[in-house]
Amino acid sequence: MSHPRADALDSLEHLACKLDAVAALMTTEPTNLGENEVFGLNLIINQAAGEIRRAKGKLEKLYPAN
Repeated sequence: MSHPRADALDSLEHLACKLDAVAALMTTEPTNLGENEVFGLNLIINQAAGEIRRAKGKLEKLYPAN
């Protein structure tokens, strides 16, 4: 049986990893976007992934594993 804390932390990390993957694809796969748009979206995606990881870190400090 999984623990709600572990599930929540895993979900946050999974979401951050998906954002990382999208950012990586945007720089390697052709799109209809211009270079500036790709750069801007990558910046936003990377910032969102960073915020998710910071939230995960705060949760780990607030609710340490027993």
